[in-house]
Amino acid sequence: MIQINLLPSIKAEYVKAQRTKRTVITISIIAVAVSLGVVGLLASVAYGTQQLQLNNLKNDIAKSEQNIKDVKDLDKILTIQNQLFALTPLHESKPVMERLFTYLQQTTPDSVVLEKYVINNEDFTWSVDGEAPSIELVNKYVDTLKFTEIAPIQENQEKQYAFSEVVLSSFSKSEKGYTFTIDFKFSDQLFSSANTDIKLLIPNITTTRSQTQLPSSTIFAPSSDSQEAQ
Repeated sequence: MIQINLLPSIKAEYVKAQRTKRTVITISIIAVAVSLGVVGLLASVAYGTQQLQLNNLKNDIAKSEQNIKDVKDLDKILTIQNQLFALTPLHESKPVMERLFTYLQQTTPDSVVLEKYVINNEDFTWSVDGEAPSIELVNKYVDTLKFTEIAPIQENQEKQYAFSEVVLSSFSKSEKGYTFTIDFKFSDQLFSSANTDIKLLIPNITTTRSQTQLPSSTIFAPSSDSQEAQ
């Protein structure tokens, strides 16, 4: 009987497998080492580049600071600049008094002559002195001021009157008709620079005959002048 010994063949395969395993492990170690080396190199380059950029920025900042320090009278320039910046909000908050003459033309009836007007923008009060040829025109002027509205900017906006607390504080007979003084308050929107498109809605006032005879108590404030006029 013939016997074949298979151990040498198995051993050879085993040795070959071990050799292959060692080769794979060696290659893997080399690959990992190369990868770590590449990563380290890239990190070093990135860090060096970043550090160089930071140094350049620091140098630029230092140069800029020195240039600023070298400017003559810098404090004075900055003070003037700050004052100029402060002028902008002051200018925006300044009342637009150019609108006054437009309002006077719109609200004053024909034949009524205004002799004096005083406006206080702090408490929003307005006083006008004038003369009219008839009581009817005086009454019409008072009613016009009472019922003048500010035109709404948006739809469904609440009604807002331009003037309030309108009072005929003095009234007397003169050679040409009647002199009067009307005191009232006005809306802060009338002269506001923030409201650039403000418009007034002037009512069409028709004074009745009874109003043309004597001033009503609701329109005219009690005064010695008004008593003399009666």
